[in-house]
Amino acid sequence: MGGRPRDPAIDKAVIAAVVEMLTHDGVVSVPIEAVAERAGVAKTAIYRRWRTGDALLADAVATFGPRPTSPGGSLRQELLDLLTSLRLLGRLLPVLSLLERSGPATAARVAALVEDARGMLRETLSRALARGELHRYPCEETLLRLVLAGVGEPEAALDLLVDGLCGRP
Repeated sequence: MGGRPRDPAIDKAVIAAVVEMLTHDGVVSVPIEAVAERAGVAKTAIYRRWRTGDALLADAVATFGPRPTSPGGSLRQELLDLLTSLRLLGRLLPVLSLLERSGPATAARVAALVEDARGMLRETLSRALARGELHRYPCEETLLRLVLAGVGEPEAALDLLVDGLCGRP
């Protein structure tokens, strides 16, 4: 039962460094030396917390998950909330397919993130169908890709999506 308690600030700094490397540098390989330097911590502090680079990457990827949204009054509002909650995940799009191949833990986290987003979209579409805003259920996979592609410009993407989904000219 010896030793100092772990400093949660180190965990946060390391995860923030990895997130920055993923989103700004576009890397999917995270050399521990580079992470330590960027986070301002010792490599040993990282290795005490994460046994492998895959485990570290998986924990960083988990921070990109969609945030739960509450049911809104319209398809447009719910999709806007969904787009907003997916903004972080959208920042990973350029490296998402590479992350899926970087290790089993990271691949599992990426799959979980995508499934969470898909589930949120499914709930949104089901509510819109129940309200009569949609006449048919769209292809989830295609719509999810469109939603993720629109996270950078949610308002413009939303206008196109809602008009197309609801059959408006």
